[in-house]
Order: sequence, then structure tokens, then C-alpha cells
Amino acid sequence: SGFDGAAALPAAQAQMMLAIGLSLSLAQCNPPPAANAFCRDVTYHVSLPLGAAELDAAARSDYEVAVERQPHSNSLCLESWKALQCASKFQKCAPQQPAQKVCRSLCVRLAHSCNATDGMLSRCADSSVFEESCKNRKAT
Repeated sequence: SGFDGAAALPAAQAQMMLAIGLSLSLAQCNPPPAANAFCRDVTYHVSLPLGAAELDAAARSDYEVAVERQPHSNSLCLESWKALQCASKFQKCAPQQPAQKVCRSLCVRLAHSCNATDGMLSRCADSSVFEESCKNRKAT
């Protein structure tokens, strides 16, 4: 029983693209959030279009929606979905630089670990959302 990208991801991906667009255009680079309850491993400077608590809650909510729709997903699939949610909500940045897009490798890892369709995997090629080069990124 694989992760049904068609059932759980299209709306979430659209929300993620919107959040990324907001992050790239409106937010400043901030120190790592101190008190995330869900995206606890965000230890890098982040671009925050909204408050950290609100983004953390949105990441948890998007994760839980997917879990509800796919209750039999394997643990690697769920870990990958969480990593993608946290990376999309808490985009890495550096002072005086625009926020980085989400690492394409996170999308590919999600597609493979969740046995997603080729259509889902092809979404990972969207350069408006994902970037190829993501060295030294940690986003879970």
C-alpha cells in the first residue's frame, strides 16, 4: 500500500508552492526558530513569511492530512513527507540572500519511499518549487 500522491499531495503541493512564493518575496532571513513542536530539527536560518509557530502548526496539519488519507504508509514515507513539509515551511536562507527553494532530493525521496506514481515523481522536476543543489541542508 503505497502513498497515493494523487489523493494527498496536489492540494498540499499547491499550498507549498504558495508558501514558497510568499517566503521568497516577503520574508527576511531569521535565526532558527527556538520552539518548534513539530519541525524540531530546523537548525538553520530561515525565511519566515508568517510566525514560526503558525508555520510549524501548518507543517503538522499538512502531515496529519496525509496520514489520515494514507493510514498504512510506511515509516520512511511518513518521515519523507514530514521532511518535505518542514523544508517547505522553513526555507533555508542566508543574510542578504533570497530564500532557497526546497531540495529536489526531498521530493524524489518522498516519491520513492511512498511508491508514488510517475506523475508525482515528475513534479519533482518543477524548478519553480525545487532546486537541484542543496548541500548541507537539514530539514526535518
